Amino acid sequence: MPYRNIDGEFPIIDTDPHASRVVRFFRPSDLGVWAALTAAGPAGYYWAEMKKPAGDFKIGVRSMGAVGFIGGFLLAYQRSSFRFWGLSENSREIEKDRAEFVAARAEGKPHHLGESDLEPYLQGVAARHSRYTALKFSWLPWFNFVHHNQCVNWDLYKDLVAKEQSA
Repeated sequence: MPYRNIDGEFPIIDTDPHASRVVRFFRPSDLGVWAALTAAGPAGYYWAEMKKPAGDFKIGVRSMGAVGFIGGFLLAYQRSSFRFWGLSENSREIEKDRAEFVAARAEGKPHHLGESDLEPYLQGVAARHSRYTALKFSWLPWFNFVHHNQCVNWDLYKDLVAKEQSA
C-alpha cells in the first residue's frame, strides 16, 4: 500500500531520514531550543522549590536537568524532521542535501544515503515502521537507524543526474 505524504508548503526531502542525517542537519536555532529546554528544567524546579520546598534540592535539579536535556533533544530532532518533511522552511537543507548527493556521486556511489546490510524487503519494513515517527515522540520516541532510499524525493536530484549524464 503506498504511503501518504503530509501536505506541506515546502518541498519534501525525505519522509524517513536516518537519525544521523536529522542530527547533522540541526540548525543553530535547533541547538538553541535544545539548550533552552535543558536550562528550563532546573530553572523550573528551582522556581517551584522557592514557592514550596519539597525535599532534596540537588537530586531534583539534576533529574530536571536530565528531563530538560532529553525533551530539548526530542524537540530539536522534531524541528529538523519537519524540515525534511517539507512542513517548515527547508531551503538550506535542500542545498546541503544536494551538495551531499553531488559529493557521493563524485566518489562513485549511487546516492548519499548510506549503505545497508539488510535486504530490500527488510529496509521497506523499517521504512514503513519509522516514517513520520517524530510526530509521535510524546507516545514513543522512535528513530530510523536503517539506511534505505525508499522515502526520498528523487525529483530533487533529477537536474543533477541529467547534468552528470550530459557531461
